[in-house]
Amino acid sequence: MKLSLCFLALLAFASCETSFRPHEFYSEIPKTLEDCPHKDGAEFYVGLFSHFGLGTPKQIIFECLSDFSAGILIGELYTANQILTDINARDFKHAHHDIVKQIILSFLGHGSANCIVATQDFSDLLEALDIKRDPFLDGVGQWFDFQANFPRLLEDYKPVIQNLDHRNFTAAGAAYGDVLNHTVAAVKSKGFYFLGHQGVANGFSFGLDLDLPDDTLGIWNDTTSAYDLEFAWESARAVAEGHWWDSYENLIKYYEEKGADVLKKIPASVWEALQKSEDNKKVTERLGIDVMTKEFGELAGHWIKKNQWKYHAYSKEVLKNLEHLDMIHVGALQAGLVREIARTK
Repeated sequence: MKLSLCFLALLAFASCETSFRPHEFYSEIPKTLEDCPHKDGAEFYVGLFSHFGLGTPKQIIFECLSDFSAGILIGELYTANQILTDINARDFKHAHHDIVKQIILSFLGHGSANCIVATQDFSDLLEALDIKRDPFLDGVGQWFDFQANFPRLLEDYKPVIQNLDHRNFTAAGAAYGDVLNHTVAAVKSKGFYFLGHQGVANGFSFGLDLDLPDDTLGIWNDTTSAYDLEFAWESARAVAEGHWWDSYENLIKYYEEKGADVLKKIPASVWEALQKSEDNKKVTERLGIDVMTKEFGELAGHWIKKNQWKYHAYSKEVLKNLEHLDMIHVGALQAGLVREIARTK
């Protein structure tokens, strides 16, 4: 469910390499909004920049936008809202189709996006948002927030979409300013790794057909989340990159050589709080066993020994989705694994 960074650049604060230059759209650059063949997109950016107390972004409007790219921008906004709607409804079949559509749209609009991120207007927007120009962390931070906080984002998008429906593009741009503010605040306050961890937790709940996690989220912070994600990533890599018939041995080798030390960096109080949480009680009721116990760990070990080819395939899928930053799918895969292990009880 990875969105392209160029799509994020067009709507927010990522950056992409490009050989694209302004002026490619026009034989004569328009000088006023009335001259623009793309007033919809121009008005959107006027509204967005006014939301932050900034003047009209003339470079973006007159040098980077075209009628075509303005249409792409509006299409991406509608599609982003639909992806949020799909995730919220747990309709992942349609979510996948809409993400593919979004990637295609962002590819079609990459020239304009690359032009935009090279402008002083864009630098002014970054300054207003108080963020640095980092294409990876900024783009991924927004995508992680997308997966972690889709209920909030779905509410944030409502006035954007409503104003687009009524062709009030200036108001839509101003409303999108709130979307950016809230995302930046989430990344700054919660942290990059915490949001990724929350996306996994959401996917785990989806996979077990449970409500979204509640009291367990306050137990984690950005540092402990980073260690948890590191363990998930590296253990999956250790198994996925080996032979399937060595899956159990490769997992044990990783654990003994590195994994145990990674997990030790997470305080014991975190694991104790998790086991006592209401969220864990719901998981235990659903599975018939507490996944935080030694009993479950022993079951997992026996299952992996007997099903090394399955565990190898699972690890390859987890690694692929981690590399694609598809945290919700990672959580759903984890849920499927623990469900299968629990059945052997």
